[in-house]
This record gives sequence, structure tokens and C-alpha cells, in this order.
Amino acid sequence: MINRKNIGEISATGGIKFPPVAPLTNSFDICSTSIVTITILINMQNTFANTLTAHRNRLNLTVQTLADKAKVNPTLVSGLQNNKRQVGENNARRLGIALNLSGKELENFVYAAINECSEKVMEQNKPYPAEVLNLCAKQLQESGIDGDQISRCVLKPKLQDGREPDAIVYMNDGRAALIELKITPR
Repeated sequence: MINRKNIGEISATGGIKFPPVAPLTNSFDICSTSIVTITILINMQNTFANTLTAHRNRLNLTVQTLADKAKVNPTLVSGLQNNKRQVGENNARRLGIALNLSGKELENFVYAAINECSEKVMEQNKPYPAEVLNLCAKQLQESGIDGDQISRCVLKPKLQDGREPDAIVYMNDGRAALIELKITPR
């Protein structure tokens, strides 16, 4: 069980501050700003294998039928469901579309897939320099949060107190940290 009273902020200078904040709402609302943003819930303890199997079973598809719809090899689908294989963004997206997923649900499915593969950067983000792609991970490390301590991440949550941080990462020990990015155009 996650202790939602212990939500902390990661400051730009490092370290975690744990101010008192209201707990999260039971539902994660879609946030809206001048840039279109959506809430994405990534539960790293719920494996992609479980997610894929649940979606396939929901549609009563056989492994072969899903593979045919997604234009992938059925051994890939079977291997994914048995945690024997990993899948990249493109095939995960094909599988998601074949499972009739779209919008936020499709993106969650793709994130779940790439969280378990060696290629964790989405294609659209690959042009960014390594420094930019690794900045958040470095700040988390400097704040005392290692990647293996994180159990899940919620992007663009809406807190009961009205705040809308860019993300909250929940740790295995019940702690959580708010992540707020500030980009100042020059």
C-alpha cells in the first residue's frame, strides 16, 4: 500500500522535501493547458505480460489472431505473455492498435511495453541530446532515488490541493516525490 501522505518534491538543487500535501484524488483527471496534456498512469509492478494478456482476453482473441491483426509473429505475442521476450515501441504500438486501443490507453500500453525493454526512449524523443534525455534520471539519482526504488509513475496528476505537477514517482518504501519541470524560453 502506498502511503500517499508522504509525497515529496525533488528540488532542482537535489534533495527531497516532504511538505504536507493533500492526497491524490481517486481518479486521475485529464489536465488541460495551452499545450495538450494527458494523465498517464504507469504501474511498473503490473507487467506488460499481464497487460497484454488482459487486453487479448478481453477481446477473446487467440494468440494467432492477435499476431495476424498486429502483423507480428505469434511467437512474439506468446513470448511477451510469458515474460520471455521484450518488445519495442513500434511493435507495442501495432499490438495496441490490434487490441483496439487508442489515445491515452494506447500510450499507456506502449509505455508499459518500453518500460520492460532495453530501448526505453520513444522514437519521437530520440533526436534530443543524451544530456536532455538523462536529466530527470540524474536529478532523481542526486536526490537519493535510484531507478530500482521506483514502483510507479503518474504523469500529469491532479492533486486535491489544485497542484498539477509534471509527474509523481512512487517508491517501493511508500515514499513519493513530485517532479515539476520549468522551461523558460529565452
